[in-house]
Amino acid sequence: MSTRGTLSGIYLVTVVLALPFTGEGLKGQDQPPEEPPHDWIPTAINYENVPYPYPV
Repeated sequence: MSTRGTLSGIYLVTVVLALPFTGEGLKGQDQPPEEPPHDWIPTAINYENVPYPYPV
């Protein structure tokens, strides 16, 4: 078997073995959190009250 065929087989086996472990990570959250974080405050729709971190 050539080196290219061996590497293709290794990649195929790696992908097939990794597929069952990716489902939960890709699924994300089912529901939003019960309440927002305590440091969230209302903001303007255009973010004019959020300071720009760099000098202009």
